[in-house]
Amino acid sequence: ISYSTGELTAFYARTTGLWKQLGATVPVNPGGLGYLNEPTSGIDWKAIFALPTVDLCDIKTYGGMLSFAGSVAGYCTSIGKPWIDEEFGWQQWDGDAQRAAELRSTCLTVFAEGSSGANFWNLGYQVAPSSYDVGPETPATLAAVRACRP
Repeated sequence: ISYSTGELTAFYARTTGLWKQLGATVPVNPGGLGYLNEPTSGIDWKAIFALPTVDLCDIKTYGGMLSFAGSVAGYCTSIGKPWIDEEFGWQQWDGDAQRAAELRSTCLTVFAEGSSGANFWNLGYQVAPSSYDVGPETPATLAAVRACRP
């Protein structure tokens, strides 16, 4: 798949506009943009977040994006829109204590930056080194999820 920055922005304008025309009753977001900190990503996140048909800004903070959250926070605040960290998580091979610490740190960071919400990936029962699931089998991480709030 290949697209230009302009085509990507036009896609968001078209699809969020259509959703609004269909009578959407839930806030519209672009779906959790990630890797905005990569200068060659081709994502004009400011233009997408500023679309009048986008109600809130949302990012995913995998891969170093957490350090970019402040840039998103500042911009979205300047255009009068709330922002959330829609998705973050760590695989179970990190260990339960480490994952809990990472989750607590992310929650503290995004709420300190004024986020309206934080959503970890993923509530579930799978136990496997490559799984992102958080549940009763990962009690420290589950406790960190429960404590994640402003």
